[in-house]
Amino acid sequence: MSQAPYNFASGFNSLSQEHQQIKLPNPENIIPNWLNGSLVKVGPAQFTIGSTQVNHWFDGLAMLYKFDYSNGNITFSNAFLTT
Repeated sequence: MSQAPYNFASGFNSLSQEHQQIKLPNPENIIPNWLNGSLVKVGPAQFTIGSTQVNHWFDGLAMLYKFDYSNGNITFSNAFLTT
């Protein structure tokens, strides 16, 4: 079975907004109530800096992404690293 190649170009779209503790729906209540904690990840988010356009994953300005899990509730926050 052959799969069509994935188009990674959309991964180079710059993000500009930061969010603080947006409540997300628990999809079909599949997150157990006993799971409590945070998942934090970092990745590129902005690929245009002034008049300069970068096109490599490691060159984009970084953003932190955080998912908090508590009593079956999920919240999302993100913020640019100060660079």
